[in-house]
Amino acid sequence: MSDQGSREFLEERLASTLAEAENLKIQADTALKYAEQVWWAWNLRRKRLKIHAAGECILGYPHEDMEHSEQFWWDRIHPEDLLEVQQSLEIALKSPERIWRCEHRFMDVTGDWVWVEQAGFVHQSDAEGNPVEMVGTTRKTQERYQLLDLFRGSETLIDALVRSAPVAFWVRGPEGIILLSSQVMKEWFGPFNTTGAVDKLAKPEDLASWHKEYQAALLNTHSSRKRPLLLNDGSWKQFEHHLIPLTQGLETFAVLEVFIPL
Repeated sequence: MSDQGSREFLEERLASTLAEAENLKIQADTALKYAEQVWWAWNLRRKRLKIHAAGECILGYPHEDMEHSEQFWWDRIHPEDLLEVQQSLEIALKSPERIWRCEHRFMDVTGDWVWVEQAGFVHQSDAEGNPVEMVGTTRKTQERYQLLDLFRGSETLIDALVRSAPVAFWVRGPEGIILLSSQVMKEWFGPFNTTGAVDKLAKPEDLASWHKEYQAALLNTHSSRKRPLLLNDGSWKQFEHHLIPLTQGLETFAVLEVFIPL
């Protein structure tokens, strides 16, 4: 092949590669837009956070208005969530996996608070193993919390269901907090904390499977199994335990757990 032919071949390959890269970028931007996500690269040493979004970010900030200092984003975290976000990040950076997941409220461009889910991973460390850069995504979960508010707001229906249903059940939100429980549940198992009830009712060796099935239910997977539970009188009884996702569209906003005595 002549020098001219080689040059033309390389130019064609370069043009093809650039076109393919541009097409992949368009596909990625489209996927992020319709999934209501952005992805970001966070330099932890320089305290710089670069946001990649299709057009404007999910909080409504145009590219030209977004600052790349991490403080710009820290200042927009809800004050009630800030400490939990900071602590969860610190734990993630010190963990062997270096994976960060956290849900919190962000202030959008209009001044409203919007629920989002952060998912990040430390992909670059220095020679001593200290984290240098984290990459990840931010996803809007606002619809799920609006559904939870609607669910909580249906007081008449829910109160009647809780009082009258002859079944032991509770409903837990995405953070594992019990939103409501039936009267039968309270009669069988006694008063329980809204956040630590699973640890109280289950045997220690059964906790891991329960938590795993609960996380699967949040991903829209229905499961059931037999498990012993601790009754109010201190005895153990076998139950058939169902975990049923409560969904709106593709979003699971809570999990219904039903306990049937055997």
